[in-house]
Amino acid sequence: MIFDIHTDVLFDIINNNHTLDYHLSEMSNYKGAVLNYYFKGNESYDSFLFVLKKIKQFYKDNFMILKERNFILGIEGLGPLRKLSDLCLLEEAGIRIITLTWNDENLLATGTYTNKKRGLTQFGKDFLDRLSSSKIVLDLSHLNNKSFKDVLKYYKGHIIVSHSNVKTLCKNERNLTDYQLSLIKSKKILVGVNSYKKFVGNNNDLDSFIDIIDYLYKTIGIDQIGLGLDFDYYLKSTTKTDAVNGLQQPADLVNLKRKLIERGYSKDDIEKVFYKNIILYFKSTLIL
Repeated sequence: MIFDIHTDVLFDIINNNHTLDYHLSEMSNYKGAVLNYYFKGNESYDSFLFVLKKIKQFYKDNFMILKERNFILGIEGLGPLRKLSDLCLLEEAGIRIITLTWNDENLLATGTYTNKKRGLTQFGKDFLDRLSSSKIVLDLSHLNNKSFKDVLKYYKGHIIVSHSNVKTLCKNERNLTDYQLSLIKSKKILVGVNSYKKFVGNNNDLDSFIDIIDYLYKTIGIDQIGLGLDFDYYLKSTTKTDAVNGLQQPADLVNLKRKLIERGYSKDDIEKVFYKNIILYFKSTLIL
C-alpha cells in the first residue's frame, strides 16, 4: 500500500475532463494520495475562481470515494489569490493542503527561483493567521529559503513538506538544506521524497532515490519520512521520462520495496515510509 502526498491527478482531471475513475486502475495500490492542482502564478483571479468552482463540484460528486480511498485535494501555488476571504473558497472546494507559491513571487511569499532576499509578506502573515484555524495543512515545498524560515518562525499550524529532497545529495535549488532539515526535525515535520530525477541526482536510479531516504533517516528519523513522488508521469496523457529510472509509475513501487529490503530496511520501516507515517499524521490533524 502507498500513500503519495504529491500527485497532479486533480490538474489532469480538471483540465482534460477526465473522471476519477479514469485514474483508479493506475492507483489501485494506493492507500491514499494527495490529488494536486497547481497554479504557476501567472493565472488571472477569474481563472482561479473558475478552477475552484470546478474543484468544488468534483469534491461534491466524488466525496464518498475520496473519503473511502483517503484521497485528499491539494493546491500548489496561490499566485492568483487576492483576498484573505479566498481561504473560505479553498475550504469549500475541499482543499486540505496548500503551498503558498509555485516557483513564483506572489502576494503571500516567494518561490524557490525568484528573489532570494524576499520572504513571507505581511499579507502572507495575515493569511497564515486565518489558515491556522482551518483544516488545511500548509506545505512548505517550493518556498525559497527566506520564506521557508519566515514561515517556520511565524506559523504555528499543521505543516508538511510534500515533495522536496536533499540538497547535500543534489544541488537543485528546490531541495532542502541541512539547516532546513534541522528545523524540520525539531518541529517533527514530515518530508515526502520526490522521484523527479532533477531532484534526485547522481545516477537518477533507485539506489540514488534510496540514498535520499538513507540521508533523511540519519538526519530527521524514520518517523518523518514519506513518499511525495510527484507522479504526474503515470498519467495516460503524459510521458514518464522525467521520473527516476525504475520508479516511473505506481507499479514500479515493488522495485523500491525490493531495493529497500536489500538495503536492510525492516518491514516496519518500509510500511512507515510507504503509508503509515502519513496516515498517522493526517489522522492527527483530523483531516482523515
